Amino acid sequence: MDELDKLCATIVERCSQRADLQRAEIRLTLQLKAICRRFVKGDVPDSVRLYSSLQGKSDHPYRTTALAVTQVLLNAREDIRQGRLLIEAQLEQDVRALPIWPRVKATHGLGFLGVALLIGATGDLRRYSNHSKVWKRLGLAVIDGRCQRKVPGPEGVRQGFSPNRRSTMWNLGSNMLRTQSGLPTGRRYKAREPGPFRLGYDARKAYELANGLPKAHAHNRAKRYMEKKLVRNIWRAWREAGPALAPALAPA
Repeated sequence: MDELDKLCATIVERCSQRADLQRAEIRLTLQLKAICRRFVKGDVPDSVRLYSSLQGKSDHPYRTTALAVTQVLLNAREDIRQGRLLIEAQLEQDVRALPIWPRVKATHGLGFLGVALLIGATGDLRRYSNHSKVWKRLGLAVIDGRCQRKVPGPEGVRQGFSPNRRSTMWNLGSNMLRTQSGLPTGRRYKAREPGPFRLGYDARKAYELANGLPKAHAHNRAKRYMEKKLVRNIWRAWREAGPALAPALAPA
């Protein structure tokens, strides 16, 4: 096992730890919201205000009483959040040490966390002899003319589909689509020209619509097309990584 193997194994483990903490954080948040609903007899808008008051963002008549009940849960969630942030900081350092980082860092919407989660789902990309195998690992393959899916029995083994890995890729693609849209994403960000992956998505969506697909189907197929382009380019860059690297990824 060389240094890159060890680094990828570290990223895989830290991504698993991050997922564990993230799930625990979400469960505690849902539990806190359920307690707030109980305090206000199921009044959802009022429970939202009570939950906001627990975080110090507003006031509520039941805030003091609710804090007495939920303080332990709030403290536990904050500890978990700090642990998750620490792991994400470690992941950032790990990703910056990857040979591919000088190339992918210029791709809007990817970021260190996107690269980390991708490697967390695939491991060392040198293990895959072609990009189609990476697609299958991430749930992007087409098998027997249909999208890869979760099915029971022997067919499920052949499909090799993991909802968690597909979810990772779906979220990464959604972030890419939003960030490369050219629209401002907040007060600190100005509108800019759409990125190459967004342009690829738009072209593919227009193609699918011209073939008579409904808008939702056209969107899903175009988004999947964009995600596959991203994975393919990262796989190629990974295998070609060396002292001289191109400044950014772009769909062919």
